[in-house]
Amino acid sequence: MDVLGKINRKIKSLGIRKKLYTSLYNITAKILSSPLGVRLLSIRRDALADERKISLAITHYNRANLITGALRNILMDNRINEIIIYDDCSSMEEFSKMQSITKKMSNKISIYRGEKNLGPYHSKVKAISKCKNEWAIILDSDNALSRNYVDRLYQMSTWNTNLIYCPSFAEPNFDFRQFANTELTLYKVKELILKNENIKLLRNLLNDGNYFINVQKYIECSKINEFNSVPAADVIVFNYSWLQQGYVLYVLNNLNYYHRIHSGSFQIGSWRNSRQIVDGIINSIANDKE
Repeated sequence: MDVLGKINRKIKSLGIRKKLYTSLYNITAKILSSPLGVRLLSIRRDALADERKISLAITHYNRANLITGALRNILMDNRINEIIIYDDCSSMEEFSKMQSITKKMSNKISIYRGEKNLGPYHSKVKAISKCKNEWAIILDSDNALSRNYVDRLYQMSTWNTNLIYCPSFAEPNFDFRQFANTELTLYKVKELILKNENIKLLRNLLNDGNYFINVQKYIECSKINEFNSVPAADVIVFNYSWLQQGYVLYVLNNLNYYHRIHSGSFQIGSWRNSRQIVDGIINSIANDKE
């Protein structure tokens, strides 16, 4: 009886600690993602002798409460000299809220609002088209770059316009490090699919996003679907077009970002549409005849 009592007390103690941890985590996350927290905790980074500059392109749709968290670790980074926020025709309430939150955070932030909702694929193209630099990071508004994301890019002396640089880890849930430093051509992806090697992980990688891209090449490639509706799985739709044109997805080792889970992360209708599109593209690649 005494042993059972100890076990019950232990379970109760663990439950209390878990609740305490969750509460502390939520409080910390709110502080880190608040406008003041982002400004105070962002590390100032200078471009030094490297003259290359990067744009940051963020698409936004009814996520005003998440937008500042996307600016963590990069707001004071002078290597990123412009931040483009493209609002995909959110409600006026959400747009005004997002605008009031971000407009005073930095003078390098530019905000654009679409007259109609285009969806994730075409809104990303709009955001990228506003970038003045040759290279840009595409970032979902509910994610955040790691502290070393930009450092990792500048460790390379040159950036290859025929590559899309893909993160190797979407912390904490999607670990792509087994593909690190792998050049994924259409042929290589087909080979992995046919071998059925880690197919679930590969599917997630191909539809992950938060990439480093060449602006001009991205815009040119996106024109294949210029007049097509892309209701879901926009990343893999673009990547399929990219691979078909002979370009490469390169999983860059130690290029990480934070995948923030929230109440809108998993919507049943969107998830089903996404699953259908991903399945269709995976099958198309598997059956592709060169």
